[in-house]
Amino acid sequence: MCCVGISSIVSEDFVDELKRPPHFWIGAELTRRIARGESPLLTAKQVREANAHGGLATVIWEVCTRAEFSNELLRFNMAGFVEMHRGYLFKEIISPQHHTAEHLAFVLGTGGRLWDSETGDYTLPLREDPAELIRKPHIIGVTRDMVDRRTAPQAGSARCSITIRLYSASAPANSAC
Repeated sequence: MCCVGISSIVSEDFVDELKRPPHFWIGAELTRRIARGESPLLTAKQVREANAHGGLATVIWEVCTRAEFSNELLRFNMAGFVEMHRGYLFKEIISPQHHTAEHLAFVLGTGGRLWDSETGDYTLPLREDPAELIRKPHIIGVTRDMVDRRTAPQAGSARCSITIRLYSASAPANSAC
């Protein structure tokens, strides 16, 4: 096995709490809440309703890759995420909290941005060294609005951002993007 990833569609209240300081480790907090019977995970009915009326928020609470991970494996993981989630209308996707500076740099390179509680928005550049940033709870994400502000490359030009591909719900699986 090369990798394992867990994504969950969660309530907007959970996302709001996640963004307010003090930040917390996503996986640990989801586990605690589910164990207490206070799950922020949406039911199938809630997913259908939110998907039809405005969009969903998802958190990727863990991605484990073999120690000798490569960017190619991470690209494969992200392509799999896109394929598995095709057809969902996402408002926001929150990345796993990274264990290595290299993984953080990779996700930032695909369009993810760091949540800045002071400005109340996702931002770049980082204000901290990535090696220090990963030692504490942090939020890396992307919103539909962020992607809508970007211009997607034309087919046949430079590769499309994985985030643009994910938010392009109408693009067929084998599109040039």
